[in-house]
Amino acid sequence: MAITGFYCSNCGEEIDPWKSSVCPYCNEPQSYEKRAAFLNHELLFEDCPKCGCDKSFYQSSSYFDIAICCDCGAETYFNDEDKEPMPQFVEKPKITCPYCNSTDTKKITNASKVGRFALFGILSVGKLTKQWHCNNCKSDF
Repeated sequence: MAITGFYCSNCGEEIDPWKSSVCPYCNEPQSYEKRAAFLNHELLFEDCPKCGCDKSFYQSSSYFDIAICCDCGAETYFNDEDKEPMPQFVEKPKITCPYCNSTDTKKITNASKVGRFALFGILSVGKLTKQWHCNNCKSDF
């Protein structure tokens, strides 16, 4: 079990506040209010369709409102209407080296192109048109 910092009110053993409505060590029922306060959630009276428990941990955010059964962990309520859309994370495209097919590549910055031109002058013109560097085969493309 992961370390949670939540302890049984009877025996003092560390337990999971999400799953432990009854302590697995001493079988002592745990207070819904104490567990909700530890999780920074409110208690909501919402019947669970899975186990019939009438209490749920409730949390509201700018993206959605959700309630989770205090006994079995099933979702008892969910609302995302009139809420902000969840942020979409776009995966960064992987650039593949045309010579060795490695994806271990990096973008050649304009600053490095200016530095190369300052050092090598007209001899670096061919390298200045390249945009990517392969860290595997050391080629620029």
